[in-house]
Amino acid sequence: MRFASCSRCGKSTILIAAFIAASIGAAWSQGEDLPSGREVVDRYVEAIGGEKAIRAVAGQHVTAVFQVPAQGISADMDLYSAPPNKMLIKIEIPAMGSVSTGFDGEVAWSINPMTGPMVLEGRELDQTRQQADYLALLHPDHLIASLETAEKVDFQGQTCYKVKVVTTWEEEYFEYFDVESGLMVGVERTQSSSMGDIPITSIVSDYKEFDGLLVPTKNVQQMMGMEQIITVSEIENIDPDPAMFELPPEIKAMTEGAQ
Repeated sequence: MRFASCSRCGKSTILIAAFIAASIGAAWSQGEDLPSGREVVDRYVEAIGGEKAIRAVAGQHVTAVFQVPAQGISADMDLYSAPPNKMLIKIEIPAMGSVSTGFDGEVAWSINPMTGPMVLEGRELDQTRQQADYLALLHPDHLIASLETAEKVDFQGQTCYKVKVVTTWEEEYFEYFDVESGLMVGVERTQSSSMGDIPITSIVSDYKEFDGLLVPTKNVQQMMGMEQIITVSEIENIDPDPAMFELPPEIKAMTEGAQ
């Protein structure tokens, strides 16, 4: 809508209209009987296959493609995991080299040709520990302090419940769940990194079934004016070699030096 006048009266009319619209929207959200945050998450767990199926998952190998379209990057990505909380991610980027991140159950680390080897600490450690946890989809008490459904909103063209998540390390972020299907469609979160805190909007889609569980096979991450896209092609159950999750020599030397 265009307003021809920029007079004080015109501006006041616009402000009043905006205030009324905001008030009506707030009243609508407050008046609606929203499900609790736990109810939303429990419905999501059932929608993807149920708690029993999640707990039944053993070791996994996820094959994917990692892309940064604005920089012309397309790289093979492999994620290996083993319960309860071991993880290894490898990305082979042409003309740059191998980028890897891992968690052995205690130490979180990364090796990047641009930054070298690093032991992750503080919130980076907490976020990596959560990512590696096999029960993270359940939003368990050892990771999540509270869940609150803030409102019903439009997220990426879908009507969603916006759930405020507070972790046990006092981080707050928002998850979005489709009202109709119950599936998660996105997350708004600030990622801690060596470059500082980076606000990220993740959009997940293209759910496919792997061994009884629905998994989003596309993850678009919007950050710093760019997009990173992770597209999963295969998920297979494996019995990974425990040595796979041992600390790389350069990381082990750093942790021993810190003792």
